[in-house]
Amino acid sequence: MRRHIGRRINAQLSDGSTLSGTLSRVTRREVELTGAAFVQGTARAPVDGTVVIDRAALLWTQVM
Repeated sequence: MRRHIGRRINAQLSDGSTLSGTLSRVTRREVELTGAAFVQGTARAPVDGTVVIDRAALLWTQVM
């Protein structure tokens, strides 16, 4: 995933929610998104600040 830093991704989480944002950092345990928003259908709810996601909570990611 490190090669996609700076690109926009969609991330489906194990709780059923979806986040969309710019991939800014990747470690063995975490993925960090900036400019993120929760996505539900065609609605988007912006998130303030940086979102850090535990990689164990990721079901799949899609690079845009």
